[in-house]
Amino acid sequence: MRGLIKSHKKKGSKEKVKKEKIKWESDEACKKLKELWNNLHYQRGNSGRTRKMPRKDTQKEKECQQKETQKETQKEKEGLQDDEVSNKDLKDLFSRLIKKLDESLSARLTALEGKVDDALTGELKQVNDSLQNHEDRLAELEKQQNEVINPQVDKMDTLEDALKELQDRIIQQEARSRKYNLLFYGIPKETGEVTHDIIVKFLHEKLSISLESAESILIENSHRVQKNPKSTYKPDAPEAVIVKFVRMEDRNMILNLARFKALPKGYAVRTDLPVHLKKKRGELARKAYELRKSGRKTRIRETKDDVILEYRPRDGKEWLTYKASV
Repeated sequence: MRGLIKSHKKKGSKEKVKKEKIKWESDEACKKLKELWNNLHYQRGNSGRTRKMPRKDTQKEKECQQKETQKETQKEKEGLQDDEVSNKDLKDLFSRLIKKLDESLSARLTALEGKVDDALTGELKQVNDSLQNHEDRLAELEKQQNEVINPQVDKMDTLEDALKELQDRIIQQEARSRKYNLLFYGIPKETGEVTHDIIVKFLHEKLSISLESAESILIENSHRVQKNPKSTYKPDAPEAVIVKFVRMEDRNMILNLARFKALPKGYAVRTDLPVHLKKKRGELARKAYELRKSGRKTRIRETKDDVILEYRPRDGKEWLTYKASV
């Protein structure tokens, strides 16, 4: 662009030099005429006489001045025209340059966009291929995992079912082994005591069974039950006495008497249950105490494999099953 402007300027400068040369030649001729006129006036002043200049020289001088004026006017017009032409040429030149730049930039941008699109398309294809490969590998691993794990899961389910069945059997066996047992709470501990004699005394004094009948009840085994050291429930209460009866009739008779006879405070007779049911019965007993304080009647029933708390209003007849809130 600078080269084009420079060449344009050189072309205009040559034309101006040519015009300046013509002007200089005309100016030299006018100067000579002026010098002749001044010399004549100088000679006239020295001689003290007035001389008339030839009419011809005055006419020539006027013509020369007119020509000079016309040349200057023409020069100004040509300068203005040259300036107008020069400005127009520059505008055209800039327009052509801008157009070429736009075309060049557009072409380069188009080429660059094509390259970017190609690069992005290639990279996206690679990413998609990589993702597809990962998905295929994950699907294959999941399939292999299912082939290995599913049989193990089935085995675990089978084992869990078998374990639950075994636990139920153990609980039932434990319940059967404990069904002849009764627990006696609140009996004071004596020095050198014999638990058999203590139970006979309890049956006679607290349940009003005759001494002869109490002594005739067959007891297979009896002893104190060690308290749980972590338990905080009635820490000062004496340890319970567990008694295993030989005959179920004796066991049921004593249990019924204890349920329907008002025992002194602190005394109680309970069935012997497996550990987890015994724990649940203790929790239900505490809840029953709260219900009785609110004016309800309560009872705890034992089923084959569970313990249930029931309650009803004091004036009501229908027993409702207590359900602990989750």
